[in-house]
Amino acid sequence: MVAYDRSVRVLTTTTPSKSSVQSIFPLCRALQDAGHEVLVAMAPNYTPWVRQAGLDAVGAGPEWDHAVCDEYVPGWTTKSPKAYMATTAEVAGWGVVEDVLPLAESWGPDVILHVHHDLAGWIVAERLGIPNVPFAMTLRWLDPGLLRMFAGPQVEALIEKYGLAPDPDLVRPSQWLYLDTSPRALTSGFFPEPPNVHHIRYTSDDTEGDPSLPAWIDGLGDRLLVYVTMGTIFNRVGNLLRTLTQGAAQLDVEVLVTPSSNFPVAELGDLPPNVHVEGYVPHSALIPRCAAVVCHASSSNVFGALADGVPLVLAPVSSDQPASAFFCDQKGFAVSCASKVVPGEVFPTSDLDALTPEKVAEALDKVLSTPSYREAVQGAAESIRNDPPVTHAVSLMERLVATNTPIHHPLP
Repeated sequence: MVAYDRSVRVLTTTTPSKSSVQSIFPLCRALQDAGHEVLVAMAPNYTPWVRQAGLDAVGAGPEWDHAVCDEYVPGWTTKSPKAYMATTAEVAGWGVVEDVLPLAESWGPDVILHVHHDLAGWIVAERLGIPNVPFAMTLRWLDPGLLRMFAGPQVEALIEKYGLAPDPDLVRPSQWLYLDTSPRALTSGFFPEPPNVHHIRYTSDDTEGDPSLPAWIDGLGDRLLVYVTMGTIFNRVGNLLRTLTQGAAQLDVEVLVTPSSNFPVAELGDLPPNVHVEGYVPHSALIPRCAAVVCHASSSNVFGALADGVPLVLAPVSSDQPASAFFCDQKGFAVSCASKVVPGEVFPTSDLDALTPEKVAEALDKVLSTPSYREAVQGAAESIRNDPPVTHAVSLMERLVATNTPIHHPLP
C-alpha cells in the first residue's frame, strides 16, 4: 500500500437530508481521527446541526429541508423513481455549485467526498481538477448505465451549464473511487460491480437526542415489538403512515410508530392500546429489539434492518425505494406490499392505491410466522459484518490522493 504521511483536506457535500448526512458522518469522523481535515458544505439551515455533531460546516446552496421538500418542488415525494432521480440531479444547478465552487477554490481541498446523488460535488471537483469520491448510501445509481437511464439529459445539461468536457457515457462522475455501503447480500445478482467500486460496512450515526429506549419496552418480556416508520420525507404521502400503523396493530404485537415532528399525530386516527407513539428513538438501539420493521423501503431503514438481522414489510413510495423493496422481496428479506412490475421498465414502480391495513397485516403475519425470513436477514447481517470497516475507506481515499489515479480492484 502507498504510505501517506500528511493531512488530507476533504470537502464533503451532501443533499439537505439528515439521513444522508448521518450515513456519511462515520466516514467524516474516521477521516478526522486519522488526522485529516474535513469540511461539510450543505444547506445553511443544517450547518448548526452538523457542527453540534463535531464537524466543521459551511452553508451552500438554497436553504431548504427535505422534511418539507414538496414545498420546494411540488410533487417531489410522489414522483416516479425515474422522475425523482432526474430532479435530484437537477438540484446541483440550483445554486449549489455556485456556492461550493468559490468555497473550494478558497479552502483548497485535495478531494471531494459527496453522497452520490449530490452531483454538485462531482462538478466542483471536475472544475478544480481534483478527484471526487461518491458515497453510496442508497442503491448505486451513479453506475454509468443507471445514471444514463435515470438522469442522462439532466446530467448532460449540467455538464454544458458548468463548462465541463463532454462525457457521452457518463463515466466520469464515478471514475475515481466509488464507496458503496449497500449490502452485497441485497444487490448481488442485480448490479455488476465495476473495478472502482469498494464496499465498506454499512453504519450510520443516530446520536441525536436521548440514546435510550422508551421505558415501556423493557417491560415487554416475550411480546413481539414491531417498528413502523416513514422517516421525515415521505411520511406525509397520502395516508400511508396511518395504513401501515393500523395494519401492524391488527396483530398480537406491540407497535412503536415514530411520526416525526412534521406529522400531525391526529392523522394516525384512533389507535388501539398496542400502538405506542414516540418521537425520536435511536435506530441502533431499537431495531435489534424488534421482530420486524414496517417502512417505505428507505435505504437507512432497509440497510439498518439487514445489518441487525431483522425482516421487513415494505411499502415503497419513490426514489430507489421500489427497487430496494423488490430486491428485498426477491432475496427473502421482506414482503413488499406495494411494488408493481411494469412491462418494459427495468425497475418496479410503486403501487400504493391498492394498499390497505389488511394487506399490511397479512404481510406482517407472513414475515413473523415464516422462519425463512429471519434466517435470510441473519445471513445478510453476517455478510455486512464481514465487509471492511469505515477505516478502510480512509485508506482508499489516502491512496487516491497520493497516487491521483483511480483505485481499482484488486489492490496490491
